[in-house]
Amino acid sequence: MTLNAWSKRIHENAVAHGWWENERTFAEIISLFHSELSEALEEFRANRPMLYFPCKSTGGLCVDDRKDENVTCGSRHENCRSNKPEGIAVELVDCAIRILDFLGYENTDIDDLIEYGMPRGDELKEVTLPEAVSALHHIISKSYEFGESDKNLRNYYLCDAVESIRKWLELHGENMEKIMLIKHEYNRTRGYRHGEKAL
Repeated sequence: MTLNAWSKRIHENAVAHGWWENERTFAEIISLFHSELSEALEEFRANRPMLYFPCKSTGGLCVDDRKDENVTCGSRHENCRSNKPEGIAVELVDCAIRILDFLGYENTDIDDLIEYGMPRGDELKEVTLPEAVSALHHIISKSYEFGESDKNLRNYYLCDAVESIRKWLELHGENMEKIMLIKHEYNRTRGYRHGEKAL
């Protein structure tokens, strides 16, 4: 699926869950992007995997379709796994989802900007998660500098952030679209404004 198609799907879900009923400033929207990156760093600091599901029985971690003997909930109960995906990659993808939602609201041609503006090589292979988070904070802050004065350049930087997330995950053995699908399907089941969150 193209990023334009993902953006449309994600934005439709956000609208259905009430996130676009009240006007939000660009600063508020940008702050949410930054918050997801900080959550990815917290997962890294806790030495958690890229993708896991909390165990409803033990509070441990259930790892989905992976052979990682060091990460297991240890529960013998069936269906102990929570439906909510968590982990470093999930929080990075949450940032991408929020950006794609906003770009869907803006009707931005994401695929065109990425195809013609930001080729990515293997330079991110040796980049650690903290370095990636710092770079992403910088890219997103650059978009904030342009705000309403230059929406095209602002959205270019946001597309750059999405592409940087995709490439970093790919170079570290993860697939952004696969994780996005898991998280999007979970988001579709969540309540209105996720329990009346203010922002």
